[in-house]
Amino acid sequence: MRFLNFRFLLLCFFLNLFCCSSPEGGGPSVMIQPSSGFLSAGTEVSFLTEGSASIYYSLDETTPKPDFSIKYDRPFRVWTSVVVTVIAVDTEGRQGPVAWAKYTLDNLF
Repeated sequence: MRFLNFRFLLLCFFLNLFCCSSPEGGGPSVMIQPSSGFLSAGTEVSFLTEGSASIYYSLDETTPKPDFSIKYDRPFRVWTSVVVTVIAVDTEGRQGPVAWAKYTLDNLF
């Protein structure tokens, strides 16, 4: 099952690059998995970008900045409703477009 999820994520990433890539000269795009929606507490969130770009994110709806935001290094879990904003920066310092996802936790009670 985990292998199938990875394949799906990879397919979505390449579709995203083909359909929604940055303009020529722009920075790399980021794919957020899962996309916005209702989630159960503890759901894992991951990001994917092209090449060796670095990914930065924020959990407070502000636009991430490489010097002031969390550098992504592994998936994390969502325990509360949150808006995640993400950017990727390539090795030449070009910043891609901002991506975001809004997660609302399902009511447990």
